[in-house]
Amino acid sequence: YGTTLDANNRFYLGGELNLNLAHYNQINNVYGLGVSIIPGLMVTDNTMIYGRVGFAGMFTTHKYHQKDYGDQLGLGAQTSISKNWDVRAEYTHFNIE
Repeated sequence: YGTTLDANNRFYLGGELNLNLAHYNQINNVYGLGVSIIPGLMVTDNTMIYGRVGFAGMFTTHKYHQKDYGDQLGLGAQTSISKNWDVRAEYTHFNIE
């Protein structure tokens, strides 16, 4: 979710929650959870470049119950292709320790 912040609709600020689920076999499930702040700049009426700053975690149900947390940083671009559809390309780095 996000909105533009100025009268010219050029500066954008948004937030995002994400959840990832994966099932590798009968004993190992992996879950990911993250939250990000997404500041952006509208370069045209339909296209935005943005950054991502956030926090993410990964959890496994394997017998060791591994849990890893860390920050995430990214850059991307998003453009509208219709009223209800956008296309996004993004690089995100997860620094999980």
